[in-house]
Amino acid sequence: MLTRFTMSCLVLVSFALLSCSSSRPPRWEQVMNGVSGGSVDNLVFDTQDSDVFFAIATNQIYQSKDHGESWSTLADIELSVSSMALHHTASESQATLFIATEQGLSKSASPYKEWDTIAFDSNSVSKLFIPDQTDDLFIVELENGTVFRSTDAGLSWSEISMPLPVKLMSLDMADTTEGKVMILATRLLDTEGNLSDEGRILRSDDDGQTWQEIDQEVKRLTSTAHCNVDNTLHLFVSSIEKVWTSSDAGQSWNEFQAEQTPGSIESLAVTRDCSEIYLASFDSGLFSANLSANEWQGPLSEGLPGLSTVKNAKGVYLSPEDEPALFYSSRYALFWKATSNSDWTSINDIGGVSIRDINASSGEESILWMSTWGAGFWNYSQQDAQWEQPNATELDEGFGFSVTPLSEGKVILGGWPTVYRGLDAALFEEVGQANLFQVAADPEDPSTLYGATQADILVSRDEGLSWDKASESLEPWELNGSMVKDFRSIAVNPTNPLHLLAGSNGNAVFQSTDGGANWQSLEGETLGNTIITCVVFAGQSLFACAQERGVFVSRDGGVGWAFENSGLDLPGNVNELTYDAQSDTLYLASSTGVFERPSEGSEWKALAANSTPKGDLTNPVIVRMQGKRFLYISSSKKGIHRIELQ
Repeated sequence: MLTRFTMSCLVLVSFALLSCSSSRPPRWEQVMNGVSGGSVDNLVFDTQDSDVFFAIATNQIYQSKDHGESWSTLADIELSVSSMALHHTASESQATLFIATEQGLSKSASPYKEWDTIAFDSNSVSKLFIPDQTDDLFIVELENGTVFRSTDAGLSWSEISMPLPVKLMSLDMADTTEGKVMILATRLLDTEGNLSDEGRILRSDDDGQTWQEIDQEVKRLTSTAHCNVDNTLHLFVSSIEKVWTSSDAGQSWNEFQAEQTPGSIESLAVTRDCSEIYLASFDSGLFSANLSANEWQGPLSEGLPGLSTVKNAKGVYLSPEDEPALFYSSRYALFWKATSNSDWTSINDIGGVSIRDINASSGEESILWMSTWGAGFWNYSQQDAQWEQPNATELDEGFGFSVTPLSEGKVILGGWPTVYRGLDAALFEEVGQANLFQVAADPEDPSTLYGATQADILVSRDEGLSWDKASESLEPWELNGSMVKDFRSIAVNPTNPLHLLAGSNGNAVFQSTDGGANWQSLEGETLGNTIITCVVFAGQSLFACAQERGVFVSRDGGVGWAFENSGLDLPGNVNELTYDAQSDTLYLASSTGVFERPSEGSEWKALAANSTPKGDLTNPVIVRMQGKRFLYISSSKKGIHRIELQ
């Protein structure tokens, strides 16, 4: 079935947008997050034109026509894209771009604005491989694990019978004296279809029609690569902790004998002549070695512009020339070296950062705070009219933080494994060790704070300088084979500071009526092992976000609970809820939109649905600026958005 759709172009709007006129309904407006860079998920080089590269970041496609020096947006994709590949035909001067999406396999020819869904319509395609851009062999894997093969550039497909139940991770194809050989790095699936830690190397010498298992025990395979030196083909496969190599076309494999191989390996890249082997480690950064070396050199990623740590590596890529350009992708940005001897350069034309949390200080002119996955911590005030990043080298920029503004410029940052407290976005100090998801303050005594962490409920009586456990009376519960006390959300009753609610992972909602000294479980059986991503006091009612189940409500102080999902677009992630006491309105951010209703209402209504931003929407927060009130949210695809509240 052939389906045609058009991608809308990304339009960035300045932060200081004029509000909608009173005669027109309010609309969502995108506000620039002011932070360069973004997390690149896929990078593809045109093997027939060494100057042309493509990248996917936050579901936007980018193209470079000058060997990576500058990038421009091709298309803004509303679908979730899992992988991308290029294909050349004799009749076309430029490559056709193929993308695997949650709605099938699609293609587009230059200038890549209109797309045709050519196969697997309405099926989620998790992997796409085109091993040789000038060959018509394609291999795809559907989300359900079925693998298909095409030998006519996607016109027809046949199912491949794999020798084991596996998930495809990476594929590489190379020429040998006896023909082409393909190597697959896979992860085994357990009896319930879930990914296991066991990996398997598979080999094919008939264009992927049949596959043979290599008798090699490996863990969590991640990447494949190959190179040639002295007419010998060398194949490489990485697992999460080791690198394996073969010099007999994949018939046998040995551990690559480089000492001190970094762990958490995400990706491999090898120069064509085997002079350099590059490894991207999530925990340690970028390293290199060669066939004769006995140890890895690095991290080569130290000193990258705008990044104080080398953590959060996602991938390493080499352009396909004899003197290749080197690309290093982290959760923060894409970095580039024109040659191995060049300095690192940050590519700022791609994407926007992945936002962990946004929050706002109270008062007539709010200060907006933003934390990101890997790009640090930022604040914005209308007076300065720009985002600023604190000069705080003690902060670990590798992890995102939950952000809680306090009084007089103080702020609590909760990450993993450290909790920080700062003053005026500076002078940060470590005040605890915990994975702090959310903080709630006592409305009558702002020095008293409660924190939801992955191990306990915490309390501070000195504005976050020190923390103690507040869940000693609670017994742990079983979750995925372990006994835990895992909390993800917390709230304090604005009219009774002794009344607390805490949302858990796997054991529903807990309540305390004595300031956290004792806790009672509320309605655990109905919700099962759902993650409670928010708990809210609104008027006389209690609300809880049950991640994929909807909004859970109690109108009798927590005794009885019921779902109130009328008007919501489910199934979908119900992420966070905020309550505006001034207008008695609840605002819900979800993966299917933003919804509103009165606290005692019964029907959710989409908020400005015709302009709702795409992506998984989180972090609803009410902000006062320029004498007006706005609702801000963050999107997994398009940064921060706001709408003026009437």
